[in-house]
Amino acid sequence: MYKFKIIIMKKFTKFLRAVACIACLLTVSNVSAQITWPPLGSGMLGDGTENDPYQITTYSELYYLAYYVNEGNGPLTEGVYYKLMSDITSPNRNWPQIGDNATSDATFRGNFDGNGKVVYLHIPGGSYVGLFGYVSYATIHNLGIEECSNKGDQYVGGLIGYADNSTIDNCYVVGSVTGNSSVGGLIGISNNSTVSNCYAICEVSGDSNIGGLVGVNNGTIQRSYSGGNVTEKGTGRQMFRNL
Repeated sequence: MYKFKIIIMKKFTKFLRAVACIACLLTVSNVSAQITWPPLGSGMLGDGTENDPYQITTYSELYYLAYYVNEGNGPLTEGVYYKLMSDITSPNRNWPQIGDNATSDATFRGNFDGNGKVVYLHIPGGSYVGLFGYVSYATIHNLGIEECSNKGDQYVGGLIGYADNSTIDNCYVVGSVTGNSSVGGLIGISNNSTVSNCYAICEVSGDSNIGGLVGVNNGTIQRSYSGGNVTEKGTGRQMFRNL
């Protein structure tokens, strides 16, 4: 009986070790699958500080920023600085917006310096549409959007779909923006945000809450303007709001 107990204990010990090894492998696998910034192997310059921001130079890197944020890593962008180093277009002109869901932490919260560069943008549908879909306590400045052709449902803009408690300065959009509700040439809806030194030269159309610069403005607009037609869909009536 004593030998039998020893055999049982040895087998049970081996079983526990096997379980521990499997748990270890699963942990390593999960860690290796985690999304990190900057992209692994990218050789991206900068460390994300104000004096040495991350330098984004390619479409792939900008695309990856959207992927990173939209996977729920928005809080990790808070206090982080990014700088665009070249004009950007995509091979097929289709873009994922940077930030798309506040309830899952998929909001951009960092500081993005466009550095006077231009992004050529086309987003074909959805909500929270713009180069930045949803920003919260973010700063975006010195950025141009050209040849814009954005379409969506609600919170649709050329630059930003939904701006919450953010600062947008020295930015512009040229092109067209179409949606249903909260549609603007620059921003779909601005909530407690400040927009300054910006403009939009866009054909804007929507069903409700539409504007040449901002669809719905619950913040501050300074030294900014819009041009182009603003049309209420269904009626064809041209409107002028938030110029």
